[in-house]
Amino acid sequence: MPLRLGGVRSPEEKEADFFAACFLMPAKLVIDRFKKQFLCGDKLYFDDTVAYHVDANNIESLKDATADSLERELGLARCQRFNGVRIISLAEQFGVSDSAMALRLKELGLVRWP
Repeated sequence: MPLRLGGVRSPEEKEADFFAACFLMPAKLVIDRFKKQFLCGDKLYFDDTVAYHVDANNIESLKDATADSLERELGLARCQRFNGVRIISLAEQFGVSDSAMALRLKELGLVRWP
């Protein structure tokens, strides 16, 4: 089942989560590393080629993901090989879970949706 945004949480929990995300994954640093790691400008356009490089075993699922899912962001958060080069996943670089990094990538709007 794909990871989805939402869920019922108190405003205090949401605020604490946002603070933790900003503290552990500063926007400027995440954006800089994301752009270097995925060789993109302001946003990564997710096409067939990018889907292949992110997860060659999951191309269709990544391409067909909906904007309210975290499927593409999750793939990018845990990606360990891109464009034929071995990389350290963003989640590992920042010492956070794949889902925490995926949420941060979504918050920062780094993936371009059609």
